[in-house]
Amino acid sequence: MATLLAPEDLEKLKRHLVDTRGLDLSQYSDAFLERRLLARMGHNQIGTFKDYMGLLAKTPVEYQKLIDSLTINVTGFFRDNELSEKTLNPIFDGLWSRSGTQIRPMVIWSAGCATGQEPYTVAMVVDSYVTQRASLGLKYQILATDFNEEQLKAARPGLYPKAAMSAVPAHYRSKYLRDHGDKVQVADSLVKKVQFKRHDLATHPPIDHIDLILCRNVMIYFTTPAKNQILHRFHRCLTPRGILILGASEIVLLHGIFKTVDREHKIYTKIDSDQEVS
Repeated sequence: MATLLAPEDLEKLKRHLVDTRGLDLSQYSDAFLERRLLARMGHNQIGTFKDYMGLLAKTPVEYQKLIDSLTINVTGFFRDNELSEKTLNPIFDGLWSRSGTQIRPMVIWSAGCATGQEPYTVAMVVDSYVTQRASLGLKYQILATDFNEEQLKAARPGLYPKAAMSAVPAHYRSKYLRDHGDKVQVADSLVKKVQFKRHDLATHPPIDHIDLILCRNVMIYFTTPAKNQILHRFHRCLTPRGILILGASEIVLLHGIFKTVDREHKIYTKIDSDQEVS
């Protein structure tokens, strides 16, 4: 049975992961790191940190499982129905009504996308929105990022188990999904619209002039100072009146840089320097 870890154990693990894998966990909360590390120790029936470090040194498979447990986020298609057209279409209405937006692609960033279900969900909704308004010539592009390269490799082909599609509405399923043996393939037209890229949220955003950022249930892993830094980076890279969507479990301080649009769905709009803070 694994015992509680000392603070110096976590610091040693952080240094070890930086030195051996270039994985910087300095801005992750110690409580999160301890939970994930104790889970791996318990799974291997190891009781001490020293013994677990010994296992890592001689077992590459366990090393990768630890890294995955520290960097993989829970995701799913139309998860909890929070990214339905009922939620997103009013956002698209607002974003595309801004001056100049209709003459360039709307840029969407799915930050912490894991294996890609979130960006492909958004792609289905926005593509349907654009198709229904074909005469307007609306365009969009989606960037999906994650720290875990193995997750991104799984996401890029757009190929998923059939069970993963159970929550996809029927009209999207018939238009954007195809059976592929015992799996389901996301339509090639959508796969081409989503660009997957490795990115660490603790660093500067990968692009600027973003209209919509989704960062759902990711920042719960970070310390409060790191959360604040990430939010300010989001603010700087968003276009005027750009939108930020957080996860239902996030508790963050947004006063002064974002204004609440929909409290239930954690939707916020960027406050520009010339806007009144409320």
